[in-house]
Amino acid sequence: TALRMNSNTLCESGAARLANLLPRCVLVKQLDVGDNFFGPAGAALLSKSLPSCPNLTQLMMRQDEIGPQGMQYVAEVLPLCASLE
Repeated sequence: TALRMNSNTLCESGAARLANLLPRCVLVKQLDVGDNFFGPAGAALLSKSLPSCPNLTQLMMRQDEIGPQGMQYVAEVLPLCASLE
């Protein structure tokens, strides 16, 4: 199952809403949130919910304007996402 939220011009508030929704999306295997405007704060919000997706095998976050700090937030939770390839 894929959840494609790419190119939706989602900003920090959109990332927060998606982060609240992800724990209920336990069947999602692919999450594409590329080409949005999350910024570092949105990446922090979204990354906190990633471990609650037990079947997530692919995460696509290209061109989300998250910068080095946002990437650090995502990198910190990757070890908790056992199914990511």
